[in-house]
Amino acid sequence: MREGLMVFVVCTVLLLIGCQQNGEETSSQAEPQADWPQYSLEEMIEEAELIALVHVNSVETEVSGEDDLLRQVAELEISEAIEGEPQGGKINLNQSTNFVEENEDYLMFLQQRDGYYYEVTNNAILVKEGDNYISTVVGSDGEFTKEELTEMITTN
Repeated sequence: MREGLMVFVVCTVLLLIGCQQNGEETSSQAEPQADWPQYSLEEMIEEAELIALVHVNSVETEVSGEDDLLRQVAELEISEAIEGEPQGGKINLNQSTNFVEENEDYLMFLQQRDGYYYEVTNNAILVKEGDNYISTVVGSDGEFTKEELTEMITTN
């Protein structure tokens, strides 16, 4: 009986030690998630107020709102507006997911609200790799040159 009690006490102590926090600070910051519509190229062209080749000059990430969600505001330099008229040569892109990276080039399908631009959907930002832009757009996925994309956009 005494051995059974001793085993019980040892197991209880080990269980309590295992459940104890290891002293590392945990973050209460929420991971942003979004449920995006899946648009075809034609639908993105229709939804976008601005379709442009851009260069990311700078990014600033901050915690916003009561939910402590991360958001990023990126300053974009417009290299070429394919469709639409940007307000000036530089615009601000507001993002909560799929952040763009500083000093990278992109083709973007954007909408404007409250002084910021936002991507039309989660795959409305095509990253430039070498001389090509990488597309995950439904029905138009693959690698495309600037000229191919411009033709696809302007003929729709």
